[in-house]
Amino acid sequence: MTSSYLRIQFLKCLALGCVIYGMSWFLIHFALRDLILPLPLVPAGSNEFLLMTFAVYFIVGPIVYLSCCWIAKRWLAPEWQRLILYSGATFAVAIFFEIAVDTIFHFAIGRYSWVYTVGPIGGGRTSLIATSIWPVYGAYLYFFRVASEERGWISFENIFLKGLIVAISAMSLEIFTNFVCFFVAGNWMFFYLKEDLLHFTSWEIFGPYFIAGILGMALVKVLDRPVLKRHWIGFAGFGLGALELIALNYLS
Repeated sequence: MTSSYLRIQFLKCLALGCVIYGMSWFLIHFALRDLILPLPLVPAGSNEFLLMTFAVYFIVGPIVYLSCCWIAKRWLAPEWQRLILYSGATFAVAIFFEIAVDTIFHFAIGRYSWVYTVGPIGGGRTSLIATSIWPVYGAYLYFFRVASEERGWISFENIFLKGLIVAISAMSLEIFTNFVCFFVAGNWMFFYLKEDLLHFTSWEIFGPYFIAGILGMALVKVLDRPVLKRHWIGFAGFGLGALELIALNYLS
C-alpha cells in the first residue's frame, strides 16, 4: 500500500473528524443548549449509576454493533477470542490513560480536563462506570475494524491512521453516550471542564486520544496473534483494569 494512499486516507479521516466536530457544535449550541445549560454538574446517585450502566450495555452497545453491521452490509458474527481481547485490552489501557492524562492536565494547566459524576474514583479522573463504557468501546473497535476492512474502507496497518480513528470515534461516542445518559438517567455520566462543546467533549482531548489510540492499537496488534491465547489475554486485561480502579480508590 503506497504512502500517498495512506496520506489520502489520513486526510479524509481528519476531514471527517472536523465535520463531526462542526456538526456536534451546531447541534449542541443551537438545538440542545436550553436543555443542557440548566442541568447542574453534580455527582450522580446510585440509581443513576445503575441506569447509566444499563444504558451503556443495552442501548449504546447494541446501536454500536448495529452501526458496524450496517457498514458491513451483513450481520457480524464475532470471533469471541478477538472480541474479548479487544474489550479487555481497551479496558486496561483506557483506565491507565484516563488517570495519567487527567493528572497531566492538572499539573500542566492547573485543572483537570474532565470529571466523572457517577461512581467517581480519584477525584473523578476515572469511575466505576468505566467497567461498562471501555469494554463496550473495545467491542466497537473490534467490530468497526472487521466491518471497515470487509468494505475496503480503511487500512488498519498504518499506526497513525489507527490513532486518528480512535480519537475521532472516541470523541463521537462519548458525546452520544452522554446524550443517552441525559435521557435515561437525567444527569451527566462525565463532563469536560472546557465549554467549547458544552461539556460533552472538547477539542483539547483530541491529542491525548490520538496518542492513546496509537499506543493502544499497537499493543493490540502485538497481542492479536493466533499463536496466543487471546481470550486469556483479554481476561487479564479486565483483571488489570479492575486492579487499577481498586488501587486508585485506595490511594485517593
